[in-house]
Amino acid sequence: MRVRQASRPSERAFARYAFRLYGRAGVARACLALQDRAGADVNLVLLACWWGASGRGRLSVAAFGRARRALAVWNRDVVHALRRVRRALKAGAGARPNAGSDALRLRILAAELAAERIAQARIVTALAATAQRMPSAPASAIGASLVAYCRSAGIALDPANRRALVAVAVGAGLDPAVARRAFRAT
Repeated sequence: MRVRQASRPSERAFARYAFRLYGRAGVARACLALQDRAGADVNLVLLACWWGASGRGRLSVAAFGRARRALAVWNRDVVHALRRVRRALKAGAGARPNAGSDALRLRILAAELAAERIAQARIVTALAATAQRMPSAPASAIGASLVAYCRSAGIALDPANRRALVAVAVGAGLDPAVARRAFRAT
């Protein structure tokens, strides 16, 4: 895992990191499991990894609270609304999916992804002034930040959620044993 020197958080740097991490083996599946099962915000899960991997230290429960508040209305009114429509079209929306509904679903997916990028920018803006108050090695920063996010969002660290968090942390470059320990002690 490459660690960069911490600098002012960049929307573009976060978006690039999030895209790469999400594309790694097992990460998308783990993030979507956390989203669907526990109501996790995938962008905030990815943020926890980016913040630690970039050398900024770990994020606190309070920092995640600020980020969640910055996203609340946008996520509810835009991102989640687009996701509901896209998923309804995938399921058929009362009729068998066809070429027309599939094309519409893909256009809505593109809009949903654009809305997610706006959400990422809002996250970075909300946390731009967050100081590196709790410096730590990237491995411990990633694990601690993921735990802080779960606490801020009321996500239980039950076995299924722990497995998903381990998969995300491993995708972010943590050794599997280190990742498992990060979520076992909580």
